[in-house]
Amino acid sequence: MNSEKTKKFDKKLHDENDAPAKQAVANWIRSKWDVEVKENTQYEVDLVFLKDDKVVGYGEVEVRYWGSPYCPHPTIHIAKRKEKLLRNDLPTVFFAVNEFLTGAYWCGSKIILESPLVEVKNKYVSDDEYFYDVAIVDFRHAELEKK
Repeated sequence: MNSEKTKKFDKKLHDENDAPAKQAVANWIRSKWDVEVKENTQYEVDLVFLKDDKVVGYGEVEVRYWGSPYCPHPTIHIAKRKEKLLRNDLPTVFFAVNEFLTGAYWCGSKIILESPLVEVKNKYVSDDEYFYDVAIVDFRHAELEKK
């Protein structure tokens, strides 16, 4: 696999989507999982989950532009370049959040990393980029509340 086929960091996209999506997911996690959630430092996994001041897991959050509150596809693609954020010493959960910040699909990193890799043409990379092709049935859905 050619490691050059990856989307370059887009500060504008990041600034538009990152904070609101992480906040929506963090609020949902606090209300459902009985853990505290803190934002992690730049260039690392997005969220840190704590129980009694001890780190118990992590979360990675991405916004998806499906044009619908729900994923219209049989699989969700997670960029291979995110692999370094999914390989942690504690459980890590990936959240694909819809553009309206009203819903998210979430899945553990173990399932993602065991999913097949596929090359996918996309609008950000002129040549194909590699993605984990994760079946939608391997995800759970969360209804988010915008705050």
